[in-house]
Amino acid sequence: MENIKEQRSNELIESNMGNYEQIDNVKEMLIEMFQQHINDQIVFMCIGTDQSTGDSFGPFVGKYLIECNFPYPVYGTIEYPVDALNLKQVLDMINTKYDNPIIVAIDASVAKERHIGKIYFKQGALRPGKYGMKILPLVGDYHLSAVVNVRDSIIRLKKLHETRLHVILQLSLKVASLLSEANYIAQEELDK
Repeated sequence: MENIKEQRSNELIESNMGNYEQIDNVKEMLIEMFQQHINDQIVFMCIGTDQSTGDSFGPFVGKYLIECNFPYPVYGTIEYPVDALNLKQVLDMINTKYDNPIIVAIDASVAKERHIGKIYFKQGALRPGKYGMKILPLVGDYHLSAVVNVRDSIIRLKKLHETRLHVILQLSLKVASLLSEANYIAQEELDK
């Protein structure tokens, strides 16, 4: 029974990550954001921890962005996570270091099973730690999230800890690639 559930979940992830229309929509919104803020300092804040598989999505995105020489400042990696313990300090430091920065917050999210693997990009802040019932500051002028597991109101954090690392790695690579590609296309279009 457990194998059937896991197989179904894997099929949903592949289906959602292979939903090219939804991914193309996210890419178009990212391109628009890069172009709109061409003269602004954009900073990426990848939120999460290396101590929980499900919550490591943001730090893995940060790691991959730095590895591909992403041309914007990136805070939050597997080595140096931005989590509940240091979120406010990092946010204060970013706002001190950069003049009126545009912050793009990246974090894991949970939802119904059919949404696992979906990637969302929206204007406005996100509230990190909400699922774990933590009270943390709102973060970002924009936010990008990926659904990494099922929302469960009874065993909240256990569900997040049980997220498969394979899912996190797939989604974080996809998001890092989307961001790099969207930035490249935005720059190409502006250079025309």
